Amino acid sequence: MSSNPIVLITGANTGLGLETVKALLRSPKAYTILLGGRNIDKANAAAKAVQEEYPQNRSVVKTIQVDVEYDDSISRVFEHVADEYGRVDILINNAGAMLDTQFYSGNLTMREMWNKSWNVNTVGTHILTHTFVPLLLRSSDPRLLFITSGTSALGETEDTSYRFNKSPAKGWPKEEPTFGAYRSSKTGMNMMMCEWVRILREDGVKVFGISPGFLATGLGGNPELYKKLGALDPVIGAEFVRDVVEGARDQDAGKVIRRDEIQACTIESRLTHLESLLKTLMHAAAIQSQGDSVDNTAYVGSTHWSAILDDIHELQVAPSGFIDSQGVNKLATPGAPALGTELIFGSPHIYTLQQVMSRYLPSKLDIDRYLSLYFQGETFVIPFIHTYHFQRQYREFWADPTKVDPLWLSILFSICCLSSLTRETAGPGRPLQRDAVPESPKFHTAAGQCLVIGEYHRPQKLAIEALAVYAQCKNLTTLDPSREAGMILGMVVRMAYELGYHRDPDSFGSLSVFEGEMRRRFWAACKHMDIMISFQQGLPSNICLESCDTKSPRNLLDSDFDVDTQVLPESRPETEPTKLLWFIVKDRQITSFSKVCKYMLSFKKQSETDLHRLDEEIRQTYATIPDILRTRPLSESIADPPFLIITRLYIEFICLKNLCVLHRGYMVQGNVDSTKACVEAAKRLVSQFIDMYKEFSPGGQLHTEQWMLTNFTMNDFLLGVMVLCLVIHIHRKQAFWTGTIDSGIQKEVLSLLEQSYEVCVENSQASRDARRVSHALHLILNSAKTSRAPELQPANGATSGTNSALLVTQTESTLGQTSLAPFDVFDPFNIMGMDFESIDWDAFDSQFVACAQTPAARTSTRGLDSPYYNTLALTRCNFRPDDGKLYPEGKPNENEVPVSEVNGTENKPGKHYVFRSCGWAHSSSSTEGNFNLKSNGTADKNIYWDSPWGVGGNKLKVTTPHGEDLERGYEVTRFGGSGQTSGPLGNVTIELRLYA
Repeated sequence: MSSNPIVLITGANTGLGLETVKALLRSPKAYTILLGGRNIDKANAAAKAVQEEYPQNRSVVKTIQVDVEYDDSISRVFEHVADEYGRVDILINNAGAMLDTQFYSGNLTMREMWNKSWNVNTVGTHILTHTFVPLLLRSSDPRLLFITSGTSALGETEDTSYRFNKSPAKGWPKEEPTFGAYRSSKTGMNMMMCEWVRILREDGVKVFGISPGFLATGLGGNPELYKKLGALDPVIGAEFVRDVVEGARDQDAGKVIRRDEIQACTIESRLTHLESLLKTLMHAAAIQSQGDSVDNTAYVGSTHWSAILDDIHELQVAPSGFIDSQGVNKLATPGAPALGTELIFGSPHIYTLQQVMSRYLPSKLDIDRYLSLYFQGETFVIPFIHTYHFQRQYREFWADPTKVDPLWLSILFSICCLSSLTRETAGPGRPLQRDAVPESPKFHTAAGQCLVIGEYHRPQKLAIEALAVYAQCKNLTTLDPSREAGMILGMVVRMAYELGYHRDPDSFGSLSVFEGEMRRRFWAACKHMDIMISFQQGLPSNICLESCDTKSPRNLLDSDFDVDTQVLPESRPETEPTKLLWFIVKDRQITSFSKVCKYMLSFKKQSETDLHRLDEEIRQTYATIPDILRTRPLSESIADPPFLIITRLYIEFICLKNLCVLHRGYMVQGNVDSTKACVEAAKRLVSQFIDMYKEFSPGGQLHTEQWMLTNFTMNDFLLGVMVLCLVIHIHRKQAFWTGTIDSGIQKEVLSLLEQSYEVCVENSQASRDARRVSHALHLILNSAKTSRAPELQPANGATSGTNSALLVTQTESTLGQTSLAPFDVFDPFNIMGMDFESIDWDAFDSQFVACAQTPAARTSTRGLDSPYYNTLALTRCNFRPDDGKLYPEGKPNENEVPVSEVNGTENKPGKHYVFRSCGWAHSSSSTEGNFNLKSNGTADKNIYWDSPWGVGGNKLKVTTPHGEDLERGYEVTRFGGSGQTSGPLGNVTIELRLYA
């Protein structure tokens, strides 16, 4: 007889039953599964298919023929199981039928349909259960499961939010199909389940009714049709059944349970559930409020890219104003939940390790593949995970999964998360299937739950390693800096200090050679992540280098040393490109970068001597980079692997942003050397990023490594972009740069900013910071396009005919070829002159908010779910013949735009329309012209312009079909016009801006 738990599942050759078999095969536990089906051939085919899908599984799948409609079939299968196995540990009554549609299609009479529904779902299930109870009672842990339906709860029949509870229209016959036979038979099953709870209570049998939800199975219809109606994948229901089988819901034994809650059967249970929901909502509301408060009061230091806004006054309001009111910081991305919802910071659910493993752990074969991708690939390196030591631990885990350390299991889940992030990247040979569900979020959740179970907050073996890998996974799921990752790293640093990682093993503790080197690797990685995340957030680092003496790790392969090594080998030469080489080179640069950040965040006045000293240290450190890791044009890297190309850029970016941060403040003060250093570093940084970004596109050299566009790299790019914006702003407003910038550099900077704008717009939906910078770039580029640089006086009073201004008016500038909408309409800078220092910025801010907000930044009464206007429908109303016409921006009397060409024009994000109308003023209240905005084909806003007599100027009025006036600038802006009180209007220009 089998020592494995014996599971008998009826109706298991298809649908939920078959998926339950697969779910059990994915479990680390071993089962003997009796796959029951009415047709033995179909059952055999199903068993063969699952065994081929899970070839290395330790469970055994056997088939049995059973039809619950026939007593002799039930008797035969009982005798077979009793003789062959002697017991049943888990009986899953899954066989069922929804036959109502057979009546409506004419295949069954009403009596046949009702009798058969009850015979299968209730009577036959009861008889089979009654027959097998003696075998259940021979089990040491017997479980009896009934698969029921959420539509069968009597207490919820009055809930008309469900369509099946709504009453049909008055009259007879009722033509609307119902499924009353199925619902009532499942209600009967629920009562039958309650009877079995009563009957078997003293025998220790755990009885459950399971309502798995609306699943896309073949029960009563077409699975594909059910999917369109919102049905879930049967895999989800199967995993829920497996959880019940493996004890995850034992506290709910004797009840009908859903995936997320108990199907309430009494008033008391319903009230209890409602109370818990209210508490959850109150908790969530408090978290949301706290999160909003933090966002509004966040502090960043001078090293953060947004601090450059302090030096460009015209951008101080625009970037945050445009973005925050759209809620982009609340985008539902996989890796950026609110702080209060972060699993390891406090979860309303408490899980056991067994529950986590049964719910999230894939089959051994799947994990083998994830680990193979991780260890064989070079796309990511976690230096403190030793290849061979970890693989030994992995083999020990599968030998006995019940003895696993939760913290080690968290690391395993995090590695699977990293690998799945790579697999989910759409690249040649490994596209992400359209309907595929990403695995990485599930692995990340499991890793977090293991951390909580393992009490990660206590300084202990593997705690900080597991936390660090978890933080790395979280950081890779968003293009914006992760506040949660920063807080986790703060804990990691504090615990690392407590455990002595900041002291070199040679002078601290009695550690083995292996342990000492792995601690050096971990501390180096900890420094890297801490300084980078702190820099992203514009905050000081948590690590003080002066209080650390841990040496850098050696350039060794994992095969060079192991747990039994007595003497650590010497470092391999840096001409040998090991996987760890770029990490070691980066560690050297981090030291100087940390000093620069500390220098710039200090409130003490710094001397130029310190500036020159740090600049020299940066350049000397850069000179130590081995040739293999030095950047080169992509055209010269066609034979290099993508990982090598990107790591070269990673190292290069550290040096370039180091120079930008160090010299930016001195550039503002007019230091010529700092200006040259800052401009050159920012140009190189932005240029190299753009070259890299282009290769991420399909067919590019880096397309397979798209995931390596991380928030670290994006943050470096945004810093470089904002420095170049500062370059243009300063040169436009001040005159101390004579001779520093020539016309070639002018064009180069503007060209880089134009390309940067495209990159930021393309990533604006995924990155809040990219969206903010895109608006800043929009302002800067348009102001550069429309303004002329002043004639500058030569230094020291000398005369010169050379104009060294950065911005020179060029009628054939590349800016004229861009698709940027002109900001002149609401750009307050055009009327302010050049003296930015004397402006009343409080008054300016209020003016800017009033006139510069875009449609995307305003809050509509329609709410956050309001669709954008994706269609423009134009009609001409009340136009005087031959006078009311529509023209594109340009000459007012040429190139009329026919209405037929404008109607139904598709709008895309950022697209805009500018029309000129030549109309007449009217003595009545009628209008000169109007047009409609449509959202998905439905007229949503009626826009018209009006200039009645006696107004003394063109009056632009914007109204909706309901008559609410909206202030100017919401969708339409008027400028120009002759201001007539009667007669011809002259040219009235209407600009319509549509934003997705």
